[in-house]
Amino acid sequence: MAKGIIHICCSDSAWAGMRHAVKTGLLEGKKVVGFFDDLSNGPIDKLIELKERINWCKKIYIEENSIIFGEIQEYYKKLDDDLMKIKDEDIYIWYGNNAKEICGMLYILSTIKDKIHNLYTINVSDITYNIGKRNEYTPRAVGEVISKRLSEFTEIRKLMGPDRYSSLMALWERLKRENSILRICEGNEVKSVQLDYFDNMILRYTYKKFICSARTVGEVIGKAKNYVSDIFIFWRITELIKEGKIDYRGNLSLMRELKIKKS
Repeated sequence: MAKGIIHICCSDSAWAGMRHAVKTGLLEGKKVVGFFDDLSNGPIDKLIELKERINWCKKIYIEENSIIFGEIQEYYKKLDDDLMKIKDEDIYIWYGNNAKEICGMLYILSTIKDKIHNLYTINVSDITYNIGKRNEYTPRAVGEVISKRLSEFTEIRKLMGPDRYSSLMALWERLKRENSILRICEGNEVKSVQLDYFDNMILRYTYKKFICSARTVGEVIGKAKNYVSDIFIFWRITELIKEGKIDYRGNLSLMRELKIKKS
């Protein structure tokens, strides 16, 4: 009897698309496991306790304060429960060249050392495909791949192996020691950077007349070479307001109800 396949991904959009693909037969698989904490930002040195992660999320999840704290704990509990249930199935961990998914993958790998003999990784950024007659596209994240194309990426899966596992765990330990507040991906390598890494770009797309802050957030995310979440960029906008570098009108707690301009 053929072994089943457990797919693991590190974003809600990837999880939704992959789950749909498995349910409709577009992608072979037994189950899709999702992990949704964004480890590209905030403390990562004490993930067993989670207290520092929860306090960090209280700070930056401005629009979602009422729900996020219980969800953070649930993310880790659900992941642990799902990983414990894996027996002899093949495991496919999906990611792209972005710090959120790579850091998520590193955390997951750190919890399942005993299962790496049948574990594969799939980097969606390793494939560039045509989306039109003259347009080529390289996904930066798993959620950018439409469901019907996911099966194409299983052909590039890479077996983990002990040497590669050791190398990835060395990277994870280094990132935890550094415990920077922000991590980015350059090429396919994750590195720690300063908290204000995106601030100049935020100010570049904040203009001399008032505009909705969602527009600035969108422009930064769309034009940045490195993946970054809207939650993090919106939080940095509110910090730049506190520093007097950006003026505002409206509700500081709601991205679409906040208008901003350069001071």
